[in-house]
Amino acid sequence: MKRVLIVSFDFPPQGGTGAIRVTKFAKYLPEFGWQPVVVASDTLWNPDESLARDVAGVPVYRVGWPRWVSKLWPQQPSLSNKSGTVSSAQPKRTCFRSKLASLVREWLIPDPNVFWVAGALRQCRKILMEEDIAAIFTTSPPHSVQLVGYFLKRRFPHIPWIADLRDLWSQSHLVVDKKLLYPMNYLLEKRCLKRADRALVVTEGIRQLTLEKFPRDVISEARLITLTNGYDPADMALLPAVQPDDRLTLTFTGTLYEVRSQTEFIPALEELMADEKWRDRIRVRLVGFIPASIQRQMQKLCEWGVGVVRPPVPRQEALAEMAQADALILLEADIPELRLNHSNKLFEYLATGKPILAIVPNGEAARLIQEENAGIVVHPNDREGIKRAILQLYDNVEPGGEASVPNPARYARYQRRNLSASLARILDQCVAEADAR
Repeated sequence: MKRVLIVSFDFPPQGGTGAIRVTKFAKYLPEFGWQPVVVASDTLWNPDESLARDVAGVPVYRVGWPRWVSKLWPQQPSLSNKSGTVSSAQPKRTCFRSKLASLVREWLIPDPNVFWVAGALRQCRKILMEEDIAAIFTTSPPHSVQLVGYFLKRRFPHIPWIADLRDLWSQSHLVVDKKLLYPMNYLLEKRCLKRADRALVVTEGIRQLTLEKFPRDVISEARLITLTNGYDPADMALLPAVQPDDRLTLTFTGTLYEVRSQTEFIPALEELMADEKWRDRIRVRLVGFIPASIQRQMQKLCEWGVGVVRPPVPRQEALAEMAQADALILLEADIPELRLNHSNKLFEYLATGKPILAIVPNGEAARLIQEENAGIVVHPNDREGIKRAILQLYDNVEPGGEASVPNPARYARYQRRNLSASLARILDQCVAEADAR
């Protein structure tokens, strides 16, 4: 069995969106002839044992941040701190120092985790010199992880390198809008794309934008491949039975980033609930990292008994929340890059068989939902359209009805095992090309 060195900042027991894709690759790649060896950060601010069980037998080398970084900024929780919380011995920063640190982090290129790169490089070099590694796979964000792949490829040019980019890098609105940051990030991305044997992106929209922004001598169509996110049927098999409820339950799970969740959903819901007859018929649950500003917007709905806001829960519990819902909510603001992307949970939403209320701009997520006939798509700024969509779901969906199960063949291309098979074929091709040189 060939071995692939995987470099990922997040890896179980660390949970969250950044860990899911790489975890499922590490889980299923051995079925296709590839044994993962992982180098990851030792941070642990969001532990998830359900993901950890998927990769219990995978060798993982942990790399921490340099000590001098920890002295400048509050120490990140690590695996040495089993509670996953910052030690109470950590001295409090003054307001000025905290703001200064935040400002510095914002302008670090490509991101604050760049300080992790040197330690990760040392660990990866040691593995490559001591073990028989056939390929290198780096996944980001944080995009500083790709610098590890770049320098490893320079040091070990005979080993194929696959760069996996789950989000936009230099073309992100967070970078493009800053004239000083953009040229440096563009240059770093350009160098990584040019040196990588293959680059993977998660949507065709991101692929087309990347081909448009970078010359063909940097990245060709053949070397840039779309490999979507997906879902794991093994996770869905563990979902509990649906509990009866006479109200229509609309559920959101995941993270509501403030800049990405500025939609008319909550105002539309509040206007709808002004008619008291709906307050006993419809319930909305937000489960995950919900910022304080969104919680404040939900306050009146919570007081009416319509809204429920839950803090982050383990992944399997989040999937159970999806299973108990009558319809699932997808929220994305009308930001250009969000038209090109879709979240991990979209595929898990599909796998539940529940209708999706997609309050998203025209783009990749909207197209996918419409192609699969998986729900209702409404523009995030269309308040009246959102109200009509909620009432349409109330009319068409039986609250507390039996869980619907999708046809496995219909969603086979999104299953994590099949996506891992595709990655294994890419790795095999790259190794064959390297052997032929």
